[in-house]
Amino acid sequence: GPSIITDNLVLLVDAGDKTSYSESGTIWYDLSGNNYSGSLVNTPTFDSTSGGCLTFNGSNTYVDLGINSYNLGLGQNATISTWSQLAANTSSTIISDWNSVGLTLRYNNASSIDFYVFPGTGDYRITYTGMTYKLNIWYNIVGVMNGSLLELYINGVFKTSVAAGGPVGNSSSTLKIGIRGDLGALGPMNGKIALTQ
Repeated sequence: GPSIITDNLVLLVDAGDKTSYSESGTIWYDLSGNNYSGSLVNTPTFDSTSGGCLTFNGSNTYVDLGINSYNLGLGQNATISTWSQLAANTSSTIISDWNSVGLTLRYNNASSIDFYVFPGTGDYRITYTGMTYKLNIWYNIVGVMNGSLLELYINGVFKTSVAAGGPVGNSSSTLKIGIRGDLGALGPMNGKIALTQ
């Protein structure tokens, strides 16, 4: 697979690496060395295609990382990079700890991506509608907190930015892969996630 930049790496879970996920079991191991491993909830299933990924059912499967983005130290300067694909034209959360504050990176549907950060006051959000996401096709979706800006990249190409309002807030929910942080009904992942860092 591709080489991974490890400078200041806080979290890396990669279903294609057997030291991160052994193709079975309930733990998705963090390869960053920081031990923020995730617990699989309601059995996301392993899929060996495309080098290895986890499949989420669009209902109640997710991975709980056990810590929120604030306590990971993401602050106002961080990059969240993911590889994912949609199985249906539905709202599908990639990663989130949102619970009035926190962050979320998600597909709104097959023609819209959201990246939002709530510091505690205000709603700082990118909603990018400039392309259609084909079902069952992999996309590298990257949200960047770059000091005063939120930025969105898709497949390595910068798409758009908005002003940021401050560092990520201290959510009462933990970061989860595949579902909104507060386990809200909006946006359980219906598709596959291979890597999050």
